[in-house]
Amino acid sequence: MFCSVFEKSLARVWPIGGVADPKRAERIHAFAQSNGWAATIHDSGTRVVFKKLAASLPLT
Repeated sequence: MFCSVFEKSLARVWPIGGVADPKRAERIHAFAQSNGWAATIHDSGTRVVFKKLAASLPLT
């Protein structure tokens, strides 16, 4: 399962432009990881694809 999020929505949380967050990419990846997703940033940050990571199997 995956979801593409575009700049208009991304900018609500991670602004770009005059008051851009210099650690924007790091924060996007940290957010994704904390929710069990992987984030792939495309088009210089104007689109991010979040993909659900496979659930780890229980150890037996």
